[in-house]
Amino acid sequence: MNTQRRRAFYIGLLALIIVFGSAGVAFFAAPATAGDQYAVIQFEPRESTVEPGQTIEVDVTLQSDGHPGAGVYKIDMQVAYASQYVTVTDIDRGPWLESAPQYQDGDAEIRTETEIDDSAGIAELTQEIRPHEDGTTGADTIATLTIEIADDAPPSTVSLEAGTSEAQLTDQWPQPIVSQNGQLIIDGGGEGTPADESTTSTDSDGAEEHDPDTQQRDEAGNEGERTEETDQTDSEIPVPIATAIATAMLLLLLYSRRST
Repeated sequence: MNTQRRRAFYIGLLALIIVFGSAGVAFFAAPATAGDQYAVIQFEPRESTVEPGQTIEVDVTLQSDGHPGAGVYKIDMQVAYASQYVTVTDIDRGPWLESAPQYQDGDAEIRTETEIDDSAGIAELTQEIRPHEDGTTGADTIATLTIEIADDAPPSTVSLEAGTSEAQLTDQWPQPIVSQNGQLIIDGGGEGTPADESTTSTDSDGAEEHDPDTQQRDEAGNEGERTEETDQTDSEIPVPIATAIATAMLLLLLYSRRST
């Protein structure tokens, strides 16, 4: 084979590698991007000023557009409140799932499960529509929290956060939920240690002090995020594509040796 034909062969082979490699990446990357859309949880009112001994209600709203052709049929929601002076005493289901077509037609029911662990500062609500061939989308109230403030609560700010929350879609893809945190501003009550254990305080020397339990939870959460990011990075080049490219390069090397 002369130099010109050899060059044309190499160029053609390289073009094939690029074409098939790009097609493979697009094929394997498509499912990963299907779950990249997020649902959003908000607390209404976003900020509440309360007094020691007061009981209030806070609505939790959910905004989700689902995926093309798929709606939400199940929501696992977790609300975290890191304070010994705040207690969630009740969670009532909101009307969010009731806009599903089969519920409107009277052909479905909504099942609800709640769990409150006040010692851990976590309240959980799971609601699911059955049958769930059709889900729903939009923005509405997903739950209403009944919250009691302790009689001895000091002036402080307590965060309400949606922890490990997720929406299940009718195409069997999960949809992550992000939270726009709420705040309870406890007024009055005299002097005392800030009730929100998750906040950062400053000592007399101006140095920041961190709650050890909160730091441990944050480090665990960050470690989980790093693990997830590592898994995603490791899977950026699918094994079949890498194998095809390696095989093509080996054939190219062998052919070039034979032709010299």
